Amino acid sequence: MTCADTDRHFDEWLAGTLSESDARALEAHAAGCDACGPRLDQASLPGTLPTEIAPPATLRHEVLAAIAQRRRPHRRTRWLISASGIAAVLAFALLQQPRQKHASDRDNGAAILYAMDRARAEFEKLDAAEAEVAVALRATPEDRSLLRSLEDLRRQRAQLQKLVREAAS
Repeated sequence: MTCADTDRHFDEWLAGTLSESDARALEAHAAGCDACGPRLDQASLPGTLPTEIAPPATLRHEVLAAIAQRRRPHRRTRWLISASGIAAVLAFALLQQPRQKHASDRDNGAAILYAMDRARAEFEKLDAAEAEVAVALRATPEDRSLLRSLEDLRRQRAQLQKLVREAAS
Protein backbone atom coordinates (compact mmCIF):
# COMPACT_ATOMS: atom_id res chain seq x y z
CA MET A 1 0.00 0.00 0.00
CA THR A 2 1.23 3.51 -0.81
CA CYS A 3 0.68 6.90 0.82
CA ALA A 4 -1.92 7.71 -1.88
CA ASP A 5 -3.77 4.48 -1.06
CA THR A 6 -3.67 5.40 2.63
CA ASP A 7 -5.16 8.83 1.86
CA ARG A 8 -7.87 7.26 -0.30
CA HIS A 9 -8.86 4.64 2.31
CA PHE A 10 -8.26 6.67 5.49
CA ASP A 11 -11.94 7.57 6.07
CA GLU A 12 -13.02 3.97 5.53
CA TRP A 13 -10.35 2.80 7.99
CA LEU A 14 -11.61 5.34 10.58
CA ALA A 15 -15.23 4.28 10.07
CA GLY A 16 -14.31 0.61 10.33
CA THR A 17 -15.73 -0.16 6.88
CA LEU A 18 -12.41 -1.07 5.25
CA SER A 19 -11.96 -4.79 4.64
CA GLU A 20 -9.81 -6.57 7.20
CA SER A 21 -7.01 -7.35 4.71
CA ASP A 22 -6.91 -3.75 3.44
CA ALA A 23 -6.94 -2.43 7.00
CA ARG A 24 -3.95 -4.64 7.87
CA ALA A 25 -2.11 -3.49 4.72
CA LEU A 26 -2.84 0.17 5.56
CA GLU A 27 -1.64 -0.27 9.15
CA ALA A 28 1.50 -2.14 7.96
CA HIS A 29 2.31 0.71 5.56
CA ALA A 30 1.72 3.33 8.26
CA ALA A 31 4.00 1.48 10.70
CA GLY A 32 6.93 1.96 8.36
CA CYS A 33 6.01 5.36 6.85
CA ASP A 34 7.07 8.64 8.51
CA ALA A 35 4.15 10.54 6.88
CA CYS A 36 1.29 8.06 7.40
CA GLY A 37 2.30 6.63 10.79
CA PRO A 38 1.73 9.77 12.89
CA ARG A 39 -1.57 10.39 11.11
CA LEU A 40 -2.91 6.94 12.05
CA ASP A 41 -1.49 7.22 15.57
CA GLN A 42 -3.18 10.58 16.12
CA ALA A 43 -6.49 9.34 14.71
CA SER A 44 -6.34 6.34 17.03
CA LEU A 45 -6.28 8.52 20.15
CA PRO A 46 -9.66 8.95 21.88
CA GLY A 47 -11.33 12.28 21.17
CA THR A 48 -9.19 13.04 18.14
CA LEU A 49 -11.35 11.48 15.48
CA PRO A 50 -12.28 13.80 12.65
CA THR A 51 -15.73 15.35 12.92
CA GLU A 52 -16.65 14.52 9.34
CA ILE A 53 -16.33 11.35 7.31
CA ALA A 54 -16.88 11.62 3.58
CA PRO A 55 -20.12 9.95 2.39
CA PRO A 56 -20.05 7.48 -0.50
CA ALA A 57 -19.78 9.16 -3.90
CA THR A 58 -23.13 7.76 -5.09
CA LEU A 59 -25.12 8.98 -2.06
CA ARG A 60 -26.06 12.39 -3.54
CA HIS A 61 -27.35 10.82 -6.77
CA GLU A 62 -29.36 8.18 -4.87
CA VAL A 63 -30.95 10.75 -2.54
CA LEU A 64 -31.90 13.10 -5.40
CA ALA A 65 -33.38 10.21 -7.40
CA ALA A 66 -35.44 9.09 -4.38
CA ILE A 67 -36.73 12.64 -3.83
CA ALA A 68 -37.68 13.04 -7.48
CA GLN A 69 -39.52 9.70 -7.43
CA ARG A 70 -41.54 10.65 -4.34
CA ARG A 71 -42.46 14.11 -5.64
CA ARG A 72 -44.12 12.97 -8.85
CA PRO A 73 -47.33 11.50 -7.40
CA HIS A 74 -47.70 14.26 -4.82
CA ARG A 75 -47.78 17.04 -7.39
CA ARG A 76 -50.50 15.22 -9.30
CA THR A 77 -52.43 14.47 -6.12
CA ARG A 78 -52.36 18.10 -4.97
CA TRP A 79 -53.61 19.21 -8.37
CA LEU A 80 -56.40 16.65 -8.36
CA ILE A 81 -57.50 17.55 -4.85
CA SER A 82 -57.50 21.24 -5.75
CA ALA A 83 -59.43 20.63 -8.95
CA SER A 84 -61.99 18.45 -7.23
CA GLY A 85 -62.41 21.00 -4.43
CA ILE A 86 -63.01 23.76 -6.96
CA ALA A 87 -65.49 21.57 -8.82
CA ALA A 88 -67.39 20.87 -5.61
CA VAL A 89 -67.53 24.56 -4.70
CA LEU A 90 -68.73 25.45 -8.20
CA ALA A 91 -71.37 22.74 -8.09
CA PHE A 92 -72.58 23.91 -4.71
CA ALA A 93 -72.71 27.54 -5.90
CA LEU A 94 -74.47 26.52 -9.08
CA LEU A 95 -77.09 24.55 -7.20
CA GLN A 96 -77.67 27.36 -4.72
CA GLN A 97 -78.73 29.80 -7.45
CA PRO A 98 -82.47 30.42 -7.57
CA ARG A 99 -84.14 28.27 -10.17
CA GLN A 100 -86.58 29.52 -12.69
CA LYS A 101 -89.97 27.90 -12.38
CA HIS A 102 -91.18 25.89 -15.35
CA ALA A 103 -94.26 23.90 -15.95
CA SER A 104 -92.13 20.75 -16.19
CA ASP A 105 -91.00 21.27 -12.59
CA ARG A 106 -94.20 19.62 -11.41
CA ASP A 107 -92.83 16.32 -12.61
CA ASN A 108 -89.99 15.23 -10.30
CA GLY A 109 -88.18 13.34 -13.08
CA ALA A 110 -87.97 16.42 -15.26
CA ALA A 111 -86.66 18.46 -12.33
CA ILE A 112 -83.88 15.95 -11.72
CA LEU A 113 -82.94 16.04 -15.41
CA TYR A 114 -82.86 19.83 -15.30
CA ALA A 115 -80.63 19.84 -12.20
CA MET A 116 -78.37 17.17 -13.73
CA ASP A 117 -78.02 19.26 -16.88
CA ARG A 118 -76.94 22.28 -14.83
CA ALA A 119 -74.36 20.20 -12.90
CA ARG A 120 -73.06 18.26 -15.93
CA ALA A 121 -69.82 20.27 -16.19
CA GLU A 122 -68.97 19.54 -12.54
CA PHE A 123 -69.71 15.84 -13.02
CA GLU A 124 -67.43 15.81 -16.06
CA LYS A 125 -64.61 17.45 -14.08
CA LEU A 126 -64.99 14.94 -11.25
CA ASP A 127 -65.07 12.05 -13.74
CA ALA A 128 -61.93 13.34 -15.49
CA ALA A 129 -60.10 13.73 -12.17
CA GLU A 130 -61.18 10.22 -11.12
CA ALA A 131 -59.93 8.78 -14.41
CA GLU A 132 -56.58 10.53 -13.97
CA VAL A 133 -56.17 9.16 -10.44
CA ALA A 134 -57.08 5.68 -11.70
CA VAL A 135 -54.31 5.92 -14.32
CA ALA A 136 -51.83 7.04 -11.66
CA LEU A 137 -52.91 4.15 -9.43
CA ARG A 138 -52.07 1.67 -12.17
CA ALA A 139 -48.45 2.89 -11.95
CA THR A 140 -48.34 2.93 -8.13
CA PRO A 141 -51.26 0.82 -6.83
CA GLU A 142 -50.27 1.10 -3.17
CA ASP A 143 -49.89 4.90 -3.04
CA ARG A 144 -52.05 5.88 -0.07
CA SER A 145 -52.39 9.52 -1.08
CA LEU A 146 -53.76 8.51 -4.49
CA LEU A 147 -56.18 6.07 -2.85
CA ARG A 148 -57.38 8.85 -0.51
CA SER A 149 -57.78 11.18 -3.49
CA LEU A 150 -59.89 8.58 -5.29
CA GLU A 151 -62.09 8.17 -2.20
CA ASP A 152 -62.44 11.97 -1.90
CA LEU A 153 -63.46 12.28 -5.55
CA ARG A 154 -66.06 9.54 -5.19
CA ARG A 155 -67.38 11.16 -2.00
CA GLN A 156 -67.62 14.54 -3.76
CA ARG A 157 -69.47 12.94 -6.66
CA ALA A 158 -71.97 11.37 -4.25
CA GLN A 159 -72.45 14.73 -2.50
CA LEU A 160 -73.01 16.43 -5.85
CA GLN A 161 -75.61 13.81 -6.80
CA LYS A 162 -77.32 14.36 -3.46
CA LEU A 163 -77.34 18.13 -4.05
CA VAL A 164 -78.85 17.62 -7.50
CA ARG A 165 -81.61 15.42 -6.07
CA GLU A 166 -82.31 17.96 -3.32
CA ALA A 167 -82.37 20.82 -5.81
CA ALA A 168 -84.88 18.89 -7.91
CA SER A 169 -87.30 18.36 -5.03
